[in-house]
Amino acid sequence: MVNKIREGYKVTELGEIPNEWSIMKLSEIAEINPRREVLEDKDTVSFIAMEDITNNGRVINKTDKLYEEVKKGYTPFKDNDVLLAKITPCFENGKRALVGKLSNGIGFGSTEFHVLRANKESISKFLYYVISSHRFMSKAENNMTGSAGQKRVPTEFIKDYVLAVPTIKEQEKIASILSTIDEQIDNVDALIEKNKELKKGLMQTLLTKGIGHTKFKKTEIGEIPEEWEVKKIIDIATTTSGGTPSRAKKEYYENGIYPWVKTGELYNKYISETEEYITEDALKKSSAKLVQEGAVIIAMYGATIGKLSIAKRSVTTNQACCSIICNDNICYNEYLYYRLDFEKENIINLGAGGAQPNISQDIIKSYKLAIPSIVEQQRIALILSEIDEKIDEYENKKKKLEELKKGLMQQLLTGMIRVTV
Repeated sequence: MVNKIREGYKVTELGEIPNEWSIMKLSEIAEINPRREVLEDKDTVSFIAMEDITNNGRVINKTDKLYEEVKKGYTPFKDNDVLLAKITPCFENGKRALVGKLSNGIGFGSTEFHVLRANKESISKFLYYVISSHRFMSKAENNMTGSAGQKRVPTEFIKDYVLAVPTIKEQEKIASILSTIDEQIDNVDALIEKNKELKKGLMQTLLTKGIGHTKFKKTEIGEIPEEWEVKKIIDIATTTSGGTPSRAKKEYYENGIYPWVKTGELYNKYISETEEYITEDALKKSSAKLVQEGAVIIAMYGATIGKLSIAKRSVTTNQACCSIICNDNICYNEYLYYRLDFEKENIINLGAGGAQPNISQDIIKSYKLAIPSIVEQQRIALILSEIDEKIDEYENKKKKLEELKKGLMQQLLTGMIRVTV
């Protein structure tokens, strides 16, 4: 049975597209890596480095420079051009931007940028969303050339990239819809950053001055409220490290029932689910230990050193994790989590010396902390938890908006959904 073509659509090499749309190469609707504009040497231009563009497509900094400083050895562009990072990992991370408000309308930047300039067949915002689409990103990644760590998206790939091109009016409407979602994402991002700054300030105040204290004393770890005490972790908790069941025995990991925590998984406040689970037999026949719910788990080795999570259920860990089980009469686990997070840099510095810093369980045991009463610990942790919950709420909202945008891009850029012009 032959599939019926939708009314108002035609069949092309890219599938069904609206009758009014065309199949074209990017080089037919945009100038790729155009030549620089010629200015006077003392004219001011904007300079945008790779780090001046965020991973979600925003220019966060522009530096004024003289034309003579940048006219050689840098990538030229002008207002309304689209920049695309060509090198790994910047490309995969999403570094791209639509630039504007450049000094004298001209800019220069990293040699690792491709530049796309709209012609009469396109508008800049449409080009920006085309190169932001999953289809473009995945195809470009598969066509990168060069050695590992130095792979780049070739100019020829961009020139030859084939896409469905709507009318200019539809391009404008598609870009407008997607821009509206981007504005909402930016607004949520701003709220996330605002709350993170609030949390940072509150941690500084609450974890050094506490709540309602007026008298302070000098100690070996700095000035703290008079009522607080300085205690080693070993005085307020027990600690244990984990282990790795033999990888040679697949039966230790197949149909496992105990979450097995690796340091790379310590990125949220709480952890309950893990990539791998181990069996009862693996637990009995290895150095892995079952750690109770509520334990504060801290990474001891390498790039993840100092990362933290609180176990939301009984878990096991690998040997790079240290689990700290609080004495409930002296230490509240949520307070300990925030305290260790606040002192993360100090902890990392204790592991300095090698190419990969490591801290030991002994270092953790002897680490000294400022300890308020249990009641005050709980009050401090509650205040900070409420901020964390608000940040999580905004993070979830942002994630939903990004998923909405991704789905809409797929449908709008292929003509699956038509916009009203």
